[in-house]
Amino acid sequence: MRVAASGRGAPPGFYIETHKGGFTHQLYEFSTFYKLGVSLGYSYLHAPFRSVRSSPGVFEMLGFNEYLLPPRRAHRVGQALRRRLSRVVDIGLNDRILEQAGVRSLSELQDYVRRRVEQRSGGRWPVVVRFRWARAKASRHFFGWVNEAMEELPNGLDLRDAYFRLGVGRSLTLPNEDAGLKVLVHIRQGDTAVIPTPWRTFIPQTGPHAFKEVASIEGPEFKRGLEVSDYFGFVSHFLASLDAASVGTLVCSDGYGLGITRVCRDAHRIPLDAGQVERLEAKARSMDVEQFRAFAELAGVSCAIGENDENLAQLIHAALVSDVIIIGDHQMLIPKLLAVYHNSKNPPVLIAIHRSDEPPNFKQNVGLTASKAYVIPVHFDDRNNVPAVSEQTQAFLRGRSSSVTRSAITQMWEG
Repeated sequence: MRVAASGRGAPPGFYIETHKGGFTHQLYEFSTFYKLGVSLGYSYLHAPFRSVRSSPGVFEMLGFNEYLLPPRRAHRVGQALRRRLSRVVDIGLNDRILEQAGVRSLSELQDYVRRRVEQRSGGRWPVVVRFRWARAKASRHFFGWVNEAMEELPNGLDLRDAYFRLGVGRSLTLPNEDAGLKVLVHIRQGDTAVIPTPWRTFIPQTGPHAFKEVASIEGPEFKRGLEVSDYFGFVSHFLASLDAASVGTLVCSDGYGLGITRVCRDAHRIPLDAGQVERLEAKARSMDVEQFRAFAELAGVSCAIGENDENLAQLIHAALVSDVIIIGDHQMLIPKLLAVYHNSKNPPVLIAIHRSDEPPNFKQNVGLTASKAYVIPVHFDDRNNVPAVSEQTQAFLRGRSSSVTRSAITQMWEG
């Protein structure tokens, strides 16, 4: 797992440079490129991961860097590169690059990388390959080639175990820790939220009316995402339907803080005058409380609302230990996290509420197979059909330790 830099005549080393996305996307890039590099016989060299978009300390929360690089060898890759003790072969990949190179499969991708590396091999210094996803907005369906062929991380790499041994998982306690059935509800708001103003209008951040003030959000053009009230309607009925002696629920959300900050920063686009900005900023302090009050009043429900390290740690931990997880449209944090940090012995039920015509394909998009989570897609128009969802959820939970039941469910979903 933890290997030294390659010497002369040894296989090339490789490291991974992720783009400045959220930490779960960085994990997904790591998983994909690590599998690709090892499949080529290259030796992994860990350059410490940092997050720009998420908390700067999130990889320490996960125990990720400590697991992959002991402190005594910290920055070894960076020092070697700065001292020019190796030659770097930059392998930037996206679908367009591979299409232009005539690459259409995993085996052809492996051959493509080998040819690029061989062109730089030989000479005094060892070769180090830098894998990266070229241009963050470019398509990356080639990720699927790698993850379909190699579902698990090779070399016995176990990031989930590292989290519970080296990260905050070794000591963190959730409000629903003692519940017999743990439920996590993740509600993304932040830069996707529709901001309600104190003067009873609305300011969407996405869609055709982004950063425009509107009197109503009832039209179909506003129904791309889910409001907090939409989640509450489903979750409250779902929890009431569960046949469990002890159900404990944690509701996690980034809340409205980032959205209000963005709206106030771009007030000239809307436009808002100085007085309106001041009123909206003052409202920010209470908006999360008001929007999530109904959840907080439900028995057995705790809330972690707002963007801070404590809430992020609770979200990560809850995603890894919950029996049931409920998410909405365009929420990929949990699926990406489970794809890498899954519990194959006791995979959770992942209820995905969506508005799109087609349900989300987490297997194709992020490598979340049936052995990692049992996905129940629920179209928004069918959200009131709670008894059927509840029955399906509980049937899986009762039988998830049975290899016969698990096999049947896997065949049903993936077939």
